[in-house]
Amino acid sequence: MRRSSVTESRNVDGAPRPRIRVARAEDCAVADGVDSLRYGPRFALWAARQWCAIRLRREGCVTTLLGAYAGLGIPSALSSHDVVFALLALHARRPVAFMPVGAAHVSVDEWGWLVCLAAYQRGLAEVGHRTLVEWLPAPPAARAAASARRLARLLGSVGLGLVPLPPGTAAARPPRAHARPH
Repeated sequence: MRRSSVTESRNVDGAPRPRIRVARAEDCAVADGVDSLRYGPRFALWAARQWCAIRLRREGCVTTLLGAYAGLGIPSALSSHDVVFALLALHARRPVAFMPVGAAHVSVDEWGWLVCLAAYQRGLAEVGHRTLVEWLPAPPAARAAASARRLARLLGSVGLGLVPLPPGTAAARPPRAHARPH
């Protein structure tokens, strides 16, 4: 299985390369893809992909993402979203894979992000934090957890419930390739 590589080289300005990468087909977690998701998780996934396109690949415009959050009545959600993804881009232990905005499938890491937000919405902070700790060292993970918890709360406040976790999900992890999320 061929994986895309992310080198530890530096950008032209000397900054380290981001630790978020474009996912490939072999990174996919949900067999039915994005179309199988309800609006809440689909929006959260779209927003994550938009952030990656805007901030990492310089595609699109941040006003698109701000406008989407503002349209939901939660423009302050963008700052929480920005903190989590900036921490991932700078401090992730390994490259975290997100698909391009229009992709039909959901990567394992994208599924992990949805599980993390769903856990925070359901009051399962330990599950949400566990996902972030898999990606980030302790200090950035703690900061990301506070922002992810706030983002999940804001999304829930406007009726965007996320993927429900199965009962007894004390050790929730993203599903393996081609597993169904329900």
